[in-house]
Amino acid sequence: MENKTSDEAKGSKISQNMLIAIIGAITTIVAAIIPVILNNRSNAPTATPVAIIITATSAPILPTDTPTLAPAFTETAVFTFTPTVELPTATATPQEGIFNEFLAADIDGFIPKSQFKPNETIYLLFDINDPTGKNVVRIVWSVVDVKGFKAGAVKSDTPYIIKENKFATLSDHSANPWAEGKYKVEIYLNNILGKTIEFDIAP
Repeated sequence: MENKTSDEAKGSKISQNMLIAIIGAITTIVAAIIPVILNNRSNAPTATPVAIIITATSAPILPTDTPTLAPAFTETAVFTFTPTVELPTATATPQEGIFNEFLAADIDGFIPKSQFKPNETIYLLFDINDPTGKNVVRIVWSVVDVKGFKAGAVKSDTPYIIKENKFATLSDHSANPWAEGKYKVEIYLNNILGKTIEFDIAP
């Protein structure tokens, strides 16, 4: 029994000695190789960078076609028309008639109206133009639609000879009021009806 234990102890000691010897050999080899590797790396050629030079060359500019404009037309001849016969000059003929007619509650025409009271005085104002120089005006007041009166019944018919181009006249109803209804006044120039104005009589 004692011999067997002694043999196992001897075998274990031999194994440890071999392991130590192997490690020592590896260490020696590594120590010898490292200087060689470093020496070879230091002697290796160093790469020299290559400079790349790029030169930009502009493309040639081609000549452009310039359109040639056609020469402008220049008129050299001047044509002048000379009439051999003198042309007649147009002369405006004054218009004949009655213009700007209206009814009012005052002689100056500041209060134009188309409706009046039964006893209210009615003023008639208008402009006249008569190139013939006759200036014969006739004023006719008549019924249009009034209860108790026939349509067209004349209330007043008065002629005038007018010397100016503006005229004003009146119809006074203060003493004889007119009945309520619709009336009209007609203005004649040289016996030709010029204008008609309708109006109302109301309370």
